[in-house]
Amino acid sequence: ASGGLNLSSYEQLMSGGNSGAVISAGDGANSRIIKKLRGTGGGSQMPLGVSPLDSETIEVIEFWIDQGALNN
Repeated sequence: ASGGLNLSSYEQLMSGGNSGAVISAGDGANSRIIKKLRGTGGGSQMPLGVSPLDSETIEVIEFWIDQGALNN
């Protein structure tokens, strides 16, 4: 992707993209990825080129981040 963000593994997600980290473990609402999924993070809404994720799915991701974004 043009922003350098690769979501194909946990390690790549956690390393972020060209703009830095996209996950703020413990703070889902302020994580860049949540803002991009909601369309409030500036630029294009994620995922690019397809329908946005439903709010329930975004809430699950946000909850995971709030809980520390652990890889278990």
